[in-house]
Amino acid sequence: MARRFSIIGKEYKFNVSINKKGITVNDRDYFRAIEYLWTIGKNGKSQIKNCPKLKKSNHIDGTINKAKKYKIDGWVGTFEKQKNIEDGNNSLVILARGKLIHEDILKDLKEAGLFTKYIIGEINANFVDINNKPDMATSDRQNLKEDDPRFIELKKYIQEKILKTIQHDWVGWRRDNSTKQALENKTINSWYTSLSPDKQKYAKKLFGTIGSFPSDSIEEKKELYKHGILAFEKLALKDTCVFR
Repeated sequence: MARRFSIIGKEYKFNVSINKKGITVNDRDYFRAIEYLWTIGKNGKSQIKNCPKLKKSNHIDGTINKAKKYKIDGWVGTFEKQKNIEDGNNSLVILARGKLIHEDILKDLKEAGLFTKYIIGEINANFVDINNKPDMATSDRQNLKEDDPRFIELKKYIQEKILKTIQHDWVGWRRDNSTKQALENKTINSWYTSLSPDKQKYAKKLFGTIGSFPSDSIEEKKELYKHGILAFEKLALKDTCVFR
């Protein structure tokens, strides 16, 4: 319920209660597990305060079509670990006028990057619910009509601007964070510092790949580092590197 209404709380003068207990933003438990955040549009930055474990953030303008005044705001976050994602939370919902109007636009986009497996977000797109234009909602009021020009523009912006920005940032931030974690191991740190600056760049990519591996097992990560470094050294002996 907390997720289906973006305008709950005193600031909007709109309250939703269950058994006389008011639902608040604090009931959106996923905020506590968000590692990186991308704020969108005029009001997006207001969500930063709700993410106590936030490491990095970036801002996206949110202007889809300036001439038509198509703008969006909201946020997209990624979790540190896949285990933090509860059923139904790995989605990007669309809201209009404070109500959920499209369950998950991620399913409508052709994006297969690993980062999408860690995503959660809410996008407010009031321009899809305008009184003097045709109704875009399907009969169940849970999705938007895919052939509507406004929906096509929305999808294109999310695909080409928002998701591409997230992918670029996420890969870099995860690589840097994975490098930091890897270098906490004295043996790995010693090996890394012995490399030339050029080879350190490829080592960071190796750390990033291992850090993104969907496993929380310390032993599995150790094995990955072991075999990854051995392969790295074998290639280095041939003065060749295939880590791209």
